[in-house]
Amino acid sequence: MIKYCARFSLEPVGQGLFYTGKIGSFNMVYDCGSMKALNKISSIIGDYKSRLGNSKIDMLIISHLHLDHVSGIEELMKNTKVRYVFLPYLLPIQRLLLALGGHAHLTESYLNLLIDPVSYFLELGADKVVLISGNNSKNDERYERNNDEFPGGEFDLSSEDLNDEAIKLSDNEDLRKMVNDKDSQLFKEKFEGKILFKDHSGSVSLKKKWVFRFFSPPTKQNLSQLEKCVKQILPNTGKINNAMLKEILSNKGHLEKLKKCYENSFKQLNDTSLIVFHGPTKNYINSVLYPADSTRNMPSNYYFNHCKTELESNVKFGWVLTGDVNFKKVSSAFLKHFSNYLDQMNNLLIPHHGSKGNWNLDIMKHVVSPGHWFVSFGLGNNHHHPNADVISDIVTSGNSVSLCNDINRIDQYVFP
Repeated sequence: MIKYCARFSLEPVGQGLFYTGKIGSFNMVYDCGSMKALNKISSIIGDYKSRLGNSKIDMLIISHLHLDHVSGIEELMKNTKVRYVFLPYLLPIQRLLLALGGHAHLTESYLNLLIDPVSYFLELGADKVVLISGNNSKNDERYERNNDEFPGGEFDLSSEDLNDEAIKLSDNEDLRKMVNDKDSQLFKEKFEGKILFKDHSGSVSLKKKWVFRFFSPPTKQNLSQLEKCVKQILPNTGKINNAMLKEILSNKGHLEKLKKCYENSFKQLNDTSLIVFHGPTKNYINSVLYPADSTRNMPSNYYFNHCKTELESNVKFGWVLTGDVNFKKVSSAFLKHFSNYLDQMNNLLIPHHGSKGNWNLDIMKHVVSPGHWFVSFGLGNNHHHPNADVISDIVTSGNSVSLCNDINRIDQYVFP
């Protein structure tokens, strides 16, 4: 058995994303979904839960609510304790947009998630939900690295190290007011103390040894256009809050009529993806990162450079998880927000399964080079993910790329 102090895995779910991490005995997950039928990914979820054993998932991060990122959530949380769920807040009108875009895949579970994401996670047994919005953030984080030696082992982190005090994110009163206006059911007594309203300023710090820094890109979509269309087709529609959303989504005839609103408005909410950087807080850490070989069994028409070289000791490292974010739209805000972390960004998820439309090669000028990039996609997908030009940009710049698909898992180990 491999002895390691941290392990991070991109699970082989095909066209989707399921990222898992273990730091000491602290467990994290970023997204859990796929376009494959649930019975086809349930074995992968089962494998992870088997590795987890009797441990809890301490931090579940949801980048956004597209089906291929959340379809496995209910299976993941079945008979498994989840302590904190972090997710971006979407207005009911935005959740309606997602329902219209994915109407062909509206399972009962996905419908319940879109109607009321917070209640969905709490009713599945999560201890607390942390809602994050960055629209009002001043991006005033001052990152103070920990230069002291780690007492009692480098990554002796555990479930107890994540608590409300460790969540050093700014309170967001504007977000609280918005939720109260649009999702007032979340202020019932049964939810008291279980929902935190946060801005993406600040970070989550575990014993000053490991840091999580979030970025919730501002949404610039003209939601009033969609709301106007809805009210034209369904004249009796009142304020589109949680109650009205539930009424609309409970009627399949409404969804058929409203498809035109989706087609005439906008088709994506990818730029709402919650990005997270995570890594050790120490300037230099005496560890080795080893990305496992993930290019075996690839079709011969795929050519990708693979990261085969172990990192030397005493290097800085960290991970950036991007969901389906659109780097074309948010690169400047992203670089500003993470300005104190860029020299640790050497393990990065290519956004949106390697889509060219979401890629901005300028990002590579600011993060660690040579670095290690990885991508999750489905073999034979109709979107031609990952795009060859995106991979070429990364590889020709001296970086490495590892692939996760229906066959290959990417495992990264940090050894003491």
